[in-house]
Amino acid sequence: MNLYTLNLHKAISVPAARADTWPKLLQHAEQAAEGFEALAAWSPETILSTGDDGPKCLKEPDQPIICGVTATEESLTENSDSCTLPAGRYMFSQTSFTETESLSDCIEWFARECWWQQTATEGKIWLRLLREDGKTAIQVLQSCKPETP
Repeated sequence: MNLYTLNLHKAISVPAARADTWPKLLQHAEQAAEGFEALAAWSPETILSTGDDGPKCLKEPDQPIICGVTATEESLTENSDSCTLPAGRYMFSQTSFTETESLSDCIEWFARECWWQQTATEGKIWLRLLREDGKTAIQVLQSCKPETP
């Protein structure tokens, strides 16, 4: 994986799903139809610990603060609300769903790399699962702190 800066010009929004459906979304992600997309967010303090040797994932992320899934997965959606990743500047990494042992590995790698490179991030840690070209990608994102002049 590599760490990138992403300037997201348009918000990404999918229909909201109940937070307890997240495990079902993960199970479904690898066999989902082309265009499948799931989005979820956690408060960093609920999934990461930070010490002198950098951040570490506390556990496999389970119930997120918010999650959503594309309308093609209507059985998993909650109501007419949406789960939205706002437009903005993010630190970002991506890997293939089949190339990782766990989501906690992806999150920990991302958090440690941000820490190592001394990038200033803030807010929720977002996971985005996206099915394209017959593969499912895992993206980890977190907002960049605004630069101060």
